[in-house]
Amino acid sequence: MLLARLAAGSAADVVPNPLDKPGWVLDAHDEFDGPALNTDLWSPFYLESRTERGRAAARYELRDGCLVLFVDADTKGYFEDGPDVMTVSGIQTGDRTRLHKDADPVHHEIPAKINYAPMYGYFEIRAKLPEGAQSAFWTLGIKDGPTHAGEIDIFESIRDNPRLLKFVIHTWGDKSLRHESLRPALDFDSTAGFHIYALEWDPGGCALVVDNRRFMVMSQAPSYPSVFLLTLYGNTRDRSRREFRVDYFRAYKKEGQPLTRGVEAFRRPQSEP
Repeated sequence: MLLARLAAGSAADVVPNPLDKPGWVLDAHDEFDGPALNTDLWSPFYLESRTERGRAAARYELRDGCLVLFVDADTKGYFEDGPDVMTVSGIQTGDRTRLHKDADPVHHEIPAKINYAPMYGYFEIRAKLPEGAQSAFWTLGIKDGPTHAGEIDIFESIRDNPRLLKFVIHTWGDKSLRHESLRPALDFDSTAGFHIYALEWDPGGCALVVDNRRFMVMSQAPSYPSVFLLTLYGNTRDRSRREFRVDYFRAYKKEGQPLTRGVEAFRRPQSEP
């Protein structure tokens, strides 16, 4: 359901939100202010068990207070070498063998390492999406059982249309979900400036929030812990450098709800900037 259309012609950066959010309590966050990626929170590999470790390794910089995921002419194909194959640079808050759909190939087994896997809350990034490539902010069920496999694509950008996103639920092994795919149309160029993209997720469903306005809702959602992924997809046929810039990742719980277990390892006090 379309709830709101954003104001036309908004090419300038949307300012960052304050860290405090009324009605919510900070659960975990990363402001990407360096000097190194917080590997207590993030795995710097994209679905590692599916390919060689070196091919799954994220290519990124921490620059100007942002995480900058990039692909370029030196990025290897994710599965294999070739003149027209997918490249990927991504980080995620946990991983295990076959974290994604069961039909995925398994190149090698990896130990389960689930750094941060909340269930329900409000999850926000401020980001500038890539020109000429695809990016995604998404969740995957932790696969501690075959049905805990649902996926929420909070957004997937579309390479050739920076004013359109995809907001999708994939069921995979979760028969309590149904596949649902929406196409939010933006009134701004997502590659021209920083905007705020968020997921509000509760037992009744999930909502896509863009620039602090509820934009689209689905009346269903996974009901188990899930990891979060930030991903940039390219192709070896494009030798240009493409960047997905993320200013911050923030996760909140509703006031009165318990925080996600283990967040003390990578959560700063809410009073800090």
